[in-house]
Amino acid sequence: MNLLDRAVNEERAWSLVAMASGALAGLVVRQALERSWRLVQNEEPPENPASRRVGWGSALAWTVATSVAMGVAQVVAQRGAAAGWQKALGTYPRALD
Repeated sequence: MNLLDRAVNEERAWSLVAMASGALAGLVVRQALERSWRLVQNEEPPENPASRRVGWGSALAWTVATSVAMGVAQVVAQRGAAAGWQKALGTYPRALD
């Protein structure tokens, strides 16, 4: 296998690892957010914050909480996956350098 083929295969493999880690982090964070919202608000989180049946305060609070938590989870998931990648393969993913 030449260097170009190896680089392409590595890039594809990293894309799958990054996608899987991001999806898993998203699921975990979403469930944690929903559980937290129910505890604090004593109601279900808004399914659609843009709906006119959802008050502005709830819509904005849910949107901000979801955006921040998902963004942080994405970074943590990618960095964790990259650390695992480096430990397993001895190199940091090229896509992140």
